[in-house]
Amino acid sequence: IARSLAAMPREQIAAYTATIYAQVDSVARRFRFNVSHDDVTQALTDAGQWVLTALGGFFGMLAAATPGTLILVFVFLIAFYFMLRDGEALRGWIAAMLPFDAEDTGELFSSIQDAVRGVMLGSLLVGLVQSAIALLLLVVLDIPGAFVLGVLCFFMSFVPIAGTMPITGGAVIYLLFNGRLGAAAIMGVGIVIVGLSDNIVRPMVHARSGNMHPLLSLVAIFGGLQAFGALGVFMGPVIAAFALWGVELYGRSTASRLSRASSSYVARGPDEAVPPAPTPSQP
Repeated sequence: IARSLAAMPREQIAAYTATIYAQVDSVARRFRFNVSHDDVTQALTDAGQWVLTALGGFFGMLAAATPGTLILVFVFLIAFYFMLRDGEALRGWIAAMLPFDAEDTGELFSSIQDAVRGVMLGSLLVGLVQSAIALLLLVVLDIPGAFVLGVLCFFMSFVPIAGTMPITGGAVIYLLFNGRLGAAAIMGVGIVIVGLSDNIVRPMVHARSGNMHPLLSLVAIFGGLQAFGALGVFMGPVIAAFALWGVELYGRSTASRLSRASSSYVARGPDEAVPPAPTPSQP
């Protein structure tokens, strides 16, 4: 993209600028505003420089992170193989090492399994919803290669933070360069809708799969992003499920202890109740 923009003839750039200025000026005149051609040209130049700088930084960061990413992928594949082969043995060993009874351990594993299932289903449904909205906008706004871009939106939706923004944002830039300001504005509204769908669909799926309140699920997702980065989308709900299990276990143990104390009091009677613990002596 940077090379094609740098090699673009000045006449073509001037034609794009003139087309965009004509569209902006026509809209501004309806509201009785005066927009100079120099202001529009400067704004487009600044925006172009910002986009090129951002792209350069992104691809530089991507190139620098590639070796470490390849190592992580290799380690993940090896670990994934052994988890498939020895996962049940590892599960049994962890259950034997935990200082809880079998029922509480089973509930812990079940809650984590539900949280992981909710994360995967949430990611899948978010990808379907976002790609469907993006594909509809791309087709309606007559973007070339709309179907291919819609399929790419589905896979890009699994990338945390960035998501479908590279494709939908690129569609906005394409529409602006072709002087279709109205279509670009519609696509901009669509970008907002696509982004909000993630914050609506994912917590609802997590809440239904993991028996977790949607607000708590949403806080877990954003808290995980802040604490762990991109991996927090998956780690946040799992940690929240573990925390809920711990709170519920504590509540059950407290209720059981109070119930035993109450039954002991009733069985012995008030005269034979357990005496209170002695107070410590004064220094």
